[in-house]
Amino acid sequence: MEMNEIELVQRFAQARGLRLRGEISRESAREVLLPLLILDIAYNYIQRLPVRDFRFEAKKQAKAIHESYNHINQWFFAGLKDQLEDEAIALMDALEESVNLAVLVTETSCWNIFKAWSEPVCGQLVAGYMTYLLAAGAGAAWEHIFRSADGHETRNRSTLRIMAASKRLSIILMGNENSDVQERRVKELRSAESALGRKLVQWTRQTGADEH
Repeated sequence: MEMNEIELVQRFAQARGLRLRGEISRESAREVLLPLLILDIAYNYIQRLPVRDFRFEAKKQAKAIHESYNHINQWFFAGLKDQLEDEAIALMDALEESVNLAVLVTETSCWNIFKAWSEPVCGQLVAGYMTYLLAAGAGAAWEHIFRSADGHETRNRSTLRIMAASKRLSIILMGNENSDVQERRVKELRSAESALGRKLVQWTRQTGADEH
């Protein structure tokens, strides 16, 4: 029997000892899952930054990205067993499919900016920026949804570490090069980022009918 988002979140909260506030709807259930689902999209880019491809300080930053992702991913899946895990993966796939075009547009804008660098650095910079952007989105969603026992916002250290490490890695990869980027390219990237953010929020508000 297929499990919906509400049942998934309720069982996940029970497994992790989390307390849900008020009555949970499909929208609020998706909001709870959104930070983790965004990081699942980010993993597509983290995989493009394998530790073996770097040396010295860059290797340290790439390793930090992978370790931080694994930490939050393990925290999530540690509370899921069998059907719960299958349903979570299916939901991740559904989100990725619904925002695929917006992600592609944003990535293309990144390529247009970083094409000033030769390969493999260009591809690494694109993957690093997309990782940073998605980790920032996951972090913002986390702060909005997850609260402490007394109701205060919380921050996820893993997403913060991914952001810091991906930014530092990009700085190292750029070296001392000072490549100018056309202003319109930057505007295109900002527009693409905004569109992607809207799509991610819209996903939490969709009904089953909206998705087909």
